Amino acid sequence: MTVFTRLREQLAQALLAAPALADGRIYIERDRPIAQEEPDAIVIRLLSADASQKVHDHTDWFVAVSIECNARAASAAAAAERAETLAAQAWQRLFALADPDMERQGVEWQHAAEDTPIAQLAMRVMALVRTPQSSLESTP
Repeated sequence: MTVFTRLREQLAQALLAAPALADGRIYIERDRPIAQEEPDAIVIRLLSADASQKVHDHTDWFVAVSIECNARAASAAAAAERAETLAAQAWQRLFALADPDMERQGVEWQHAAEDTPIAQLAMRVMALVRTPQSSLESTP
């Protein structure tokens, strides 16, 4: 398993821990962030990974991740409020993790007008992960 797959799984497991956020609708790299029948969902996307420095025989990677908290409601204000509530819950869980080491990068809001209003609050975080120099596998 690559360090990137492991990172996605770690983040998803944190959001799925009881009680699961968004009733367990946590998706990895999903193209459509929220299905028409879903009231809310969270999507985890890896954005980029930059090799930083070589430490002995390891490489440190700074991995940019987007945690997209999506909500659908009868009004745009209600959808935005639900997306922000999900984001606050996700933020708290992710930054309680001891591993990986993460830092906050920013927040971005998006809104869409479909049959029912949709709001998305995307949080950008940077995770620090380490691999052996000759591999993308996780180090113990």
